[in-house]
Amino acid sequence: MHTFAAYLQQELRRIVRKPDLLIFTVALPGALYLMFGTTSSGDADAAGHGNTAAVVMTSMALYGAAGVAISIAGAITLERQSGWVRQLRLAGLSQRAWLGGKIIMAALMATFSVLLVFSLGAATGSHMDGAGRWAATVVLILVAAAPMTLFGLAMALVLPTDSAIPIASGLLVVFSFLGNLFVPLHGALAEFSRFTPMYGSAILARWPQLSGEYYHDGMAQQETLTAALFSIAVWSAVWALVCVRGARRMTAR
Repeated sequence: MHTFAAYLQQELRRIVRKPDLLIFTVALPGALYLMFGTTSSGDADAAGHGNTAAVVMTSMALYGAAGVAISIAGAITLERQSGWVRQLRLAGLSQRAWLGGKIIMAALMATFSVLLVFSLGAATGSHMDGAGRWAATVVLILVAAAPMTLFGLAMALVLPTDSAIPIASGLLVVFSFLGNLFVPLHGALAEFSRFTPMYGSAILARWPQLSGEYYHDGMAQQETLTAALFSIAVWSAVWALVCVRGARRMTAR
């Protein structure tokens, strides 16, 4: 237990000493919310069981939580490849404890990122009906972001070590744009977005407020919860398959 506690402290210090990680997974989502969720005259307009600013708040919080999932997942694979896990085992830390520590730190960082964005939202006019919707949205954001852990693992397994996490983070920006997290899409691009990795996660995260409602070419449309969960499941399976193939290729080297 003492070794595990010391490892958690070391992980926390390592994260604090990496300003790039904190900036892109914690500070950036908050800044994006302030940029897109507080500067438009339409932010106070009603949207489902809340207002438009709350939709932006949820979207940016999901983006931040997904970024945390990718970063931690990539670190897991890279540490295994570098032999760091072997060193920790020699120091008395089991592989299960190492993985548990990573999961704890990912959960803490993702929760902190989401709560930071939500705190900014609450202070700047974001509104959802009732505390229960706020709490449910926080939980669903964390659930919706979890599949991106598999994406981070997949990228770390199939890409060169130094470029895996930066490329995965860049792709997250593309996926988030195509998933309607940043701006409403129109025309053929809006139709295409339904088949992209973050689409189902966005619908799920916004469910307590919008119940599946989204806008296509200025018209309100409805998506089912089943469709959102199916999208998440399909993409999770895709990333899991890439992980398996990447792991096999690494073993064969």
